Amino acid sequence: MKKQQVLSLSIASAALLASLGGLKLIDNHLDGTATATPTPSEETTTTSSTDALSTPPTDTPSSPSVEDSETSQRLSFGEDVLIEKEEIGEPNTNFREAKLRGVEAMSQENYSAAVEAFEEAIKLYPNAPETLIYLNNARIGERESHTLAIAVPIRDNAEDVAKEMLRGIAHKQNEVNSEGGINGKPLRILIADDDSDEEVAKQVAQALVNSPTVLGVVGHFTSDTSLAASDIYQSQGLVMISPTSTSVALSTKGDYIFRSLTTDGFNAAALVNYMLNELDLKNAAIFFNSDSDYSTKLVEVFKERLFIQDGKVIDEFDLFSEDFDANESVQKSIEQGAEVLILFHNTGVLPKGLEVIKANESRLPILSGDSGYKPEMLELHEYTQDIIVVTVPWVLAGSEDTPFVKSARELWEADVSWRTAMTYDAAQALVTALRGGGSREEIQAALSDPNFSVEGVSDVVKFQENTGDRDGSPLLVTVGTFPNTSEKYRFVPAKSSN
Repeated sequence: MKKQQVLSLSIASAALLASLGGLKLIDNHLDGTATATPTPSEETTTTSSTDALSTPPTDTPSSPSVEDSETSQRLSFGEDVLIEKEEIGEPNTNFREAKLRGVEAMSQENYSAAVEAFEEAIKLYPNAPETLIYLNNARIGERESHTLAIAVPIRDNAEDVAKEMLRGIAHKQNEVNSEGGINGKPLRILIADDDSDEEVAKQVAQALVNSPTVLGVVGHFTSDTSLAASDIYQSQGLVMISPTSTSVALSTKGDYIFRSLTTDGFNAAALVNYMLNELDLKNAAIFFNSDSDYSTKLVEVFKERLFIQDGKVIDEFDLFSEDFDANESVQKSIEQGAEVLILFHNTGVLPKGLEVIKANESRLPILSGDSGYKPEMLELHEYTQDIIVVTVPWVLAGSEDTPFVKSARELWEADVSWRTAMTYDAAQALVTALRGGGSREEIQAALSDPNFSVEGVSDVVKFQENTGDRDGSPLLVTVGTFPNTSEKYRFVPAKSSN
């Protein structure tokens, strides 16, 4: 299937540039003819990447502006490689060659050749979620299907996070299509890269809204990108379920906005309770990123909960500051009487967060939000083991015998993270809603129904009325040893006196 290209050129200019190898004309979604878009001086409407076999709707949504033509290069059903390296560790040359053959075949709409190549790639390296999604899309070929999109960060050095999320939706797509689809129709997945950038997230959201066959969106990753994109989804009626965004600000964005994990309100309460009751400590120093809505909102709700219970914030340190010094800040915290370090970093300032952990030298306990759940924490086990406590919605330890983990291990030949689990739950909710009706409005109505529920990875997925937040409680984990595995250190449930 081919993507709609958004071109701000006259027909003559487009043809000229195409002859130079810079552009190609793509079949127009609305009338089936090859066209180019008007010049920038004209009022322009186009359509974004969409399912080529879908029937055009009676009322076609307006299209993104021509200035956002690069957005189409961020969307792929399988005709483009978005993740340059899916392998963990050393590159697998044979896998990459097979994957590239599949992508080339998809771009030419040669689905049988694409299936053959992608199947070969998966045999060579099973733990490749982008490739598995492309394989299942190729198997659908020109058949009628349901389409969901997933928005992940790829180009901002966040490919590991993107792969974690893609494993969740790829797992669900593989299950659905193996079982005959949704009401007889297979599930097609569109991958979108938002670059972990708020402006790009808006462009991606607009492109997805403008693709009539996209019935729902799983994403975005960060709270900041989810908040930026949510206004577009809400105002134009496309459901978004974020599996990873925890900011309380998302709760008031509207009735098309959902999430498959608990909010920072619950997470902050869990951390405060652990600090005051499990650690029996009251004085905290907070490290945060003033440039992140996720970080600042988490600080806000944490302080509210802490002050209510007579806790105290000794000092606050901005990781975003150019002159931030981890060693000086940690030492100052200790000298001022801090008993606990609160680390509310986000991905953008992760290196500075790691500096804080090392500067602490295991002297004080550290409490962190879900952004603390990173492989870097395991690599720094000498500073984090039984020292850092992180809030997460799910943890592998203790879940090894569940159907989800068993099937995930069989599929990927590897273990999965909470981001994979929560993405699976988000996709599970959308698929369940789709079974009751195939329009955007019907999906929203199903998810908003107070009686809606579906079995998730570890418990029922059910959304709160008026907020779209998931019901439930977060888990607290720390870095610990994990016997009888190839990995010596993993996140394990934090010790509790209960």
